[in-house]
Amino acid sequence: MAVLCILLSWSHLLADSPLTSTVFYEEYAGFPEIQKARELGLINEELIDFLMNPEMGNGSKVALINALGWSTEGKANTTPFVTRLRQKYGLQEGRLYLDGLTASELLCLGYLMAMDDYFNPSQAIPILEMARDKAPKSRAVHTVLALVLSQVLLDQKDWCGIWLTCSEVFANEDLEEDFKPEATSKIRAYVELYRESC
Repeated sequence: MAVLCILLSWSHLLADSPLTSTVFYEEYAGFPEIQKARELGLINEELIDFLMNPEMGNGSKVALINALGWSTEGKANTTPFVTRLRQKYGLQEGRLYLDGLTASELLCLGYLMAMDDYFNPSQAIPILEMARDKAPKSRAVHTVLALVLSQVLLDQKDWCGIWLTCSEVFANEDLEEDFKPEATSKIRAYVELYRESC
């Protein structure tokens, strides 16, 4: 009976999702915009201003997106953010040149896309890889990319791959600490569940 309970518990844990189970925005509770994002669940102009503000760090920006949450019905937080990017760069409707975006903009865009539709996270990966290429030392960028890659690995039932992908970021001491260690600890606490599969 004890073995059965353990197996059922493990199955339940594995049914969770790296994108939906890693809640770290609380570590950035000092920002009223992040609290508002949690209350609303939908992006508005004030929250987009926060994401577009170059004085805000990558960690606080991804915390705001994390606070917006996810939905099995899908969200549409990406659309107004893309509209603002087009306005900033003077682009026509339907056009967005990713090469011209900053690393921070690419990070926000990719993470919003993944959270809007976490059943199809692979579309966000090339965008987040561009963010990593533009900000190769950003722990926030590497962390979000690892979470989205882990979501794909979850679909492939590659439990060990999830741990290896994230632990590589945890262990990388060359990265700039633009993501709070407490937020990393929250993510690690969830990802540790997959370590036993390795």
